[in-house]
Amino acid sequence: MTQKQRPPAVPALCKPLAPDGGWGWMVVLGVALANMTTQSLVSTFGLLFGQALHDMGQATTGAALVMNFMSATTNLSGLITGPIMKLLSYRQVALIGAVLFSMGLLLSSMATNITHLILTYSILSGLGLGLTGPSSFVALSTYFNTKRGRAVGLALVGTGMGQMLMPQVVRFFLEWYDFSGAMLLLSAISLHAVFAAWLYRPLEGPSESKPVEDPELRSLRRISNAEMSSELGMEVIAPEVREDEVKKVKECDLEEEIT
Repeated sequence: MTQKQRPPAVPALCKPLAPDGGWGWMVVLGVALANMTTQSLVSTFGLLFGQALHDMGQATTGAALVMNFMSATTNLSGLITGPIMKLLSYRQVALIGAVLFSMGLLLSSMATNITHLILTYSILSGLGLGLTGPSSFVALSTYFNTKRGRAVGLALVGTGMGQMLMPQVVRFFLEWYDFSGAMLLLSAISLHAVFAAWLYRPLEGPSESKPVEDPELRSLRRISNAEMSSELGMEVIAPEVREDEVKKVKECDLEEEIT
């Protein structure tokens, strides 16, 4: 007599659906604002630090050291951005990066030698920039799928506008204030990236997700059923996974790519 046995349900995977709009456009605004107030300041390095490095006696070599250390720190921070984003949301990572970047500018206002600038501007601000950039584009990729190209293009408008406006702002600050005053004001401007990061609202809730069964799990279920039938001599019925048995596990595709 053939026995029928119901095997345990296999959970399906659930991924957040990119809404391609809605609050996603606020995320685009946030990324544009973050780019304008952080990345755009890097392009004003020569104008901002030129006289200060000359006063330190490091006009040429010092400029190369500060910029190279900052570039290295920003790029190497990618090694820790992925693991951090497994522990924290992209909003939290962007907030940390924005605070570090602003703090680096604030501490650079008190710099009296090249070593001080490397520690504050190159390393601290560079690390903040390295955390803010990737987390911002992870937020964009989470909210947009079919309209991702348009969203990224609009977000990069902030970088372009910042690179046009920031040199004028820096020149105005240096004319009316000294180097320290200009750095303090730029530090305050860069804090707008904190507000921008608050707009990176993570996708949460069952209304924004739907269960999607992983093909590998489906194949695994079939193989398991066949093995049970041959070993136990039973006809195993593979039921459809009921909605109340589906365990929703949220994943973000871009986080896997970063890893």
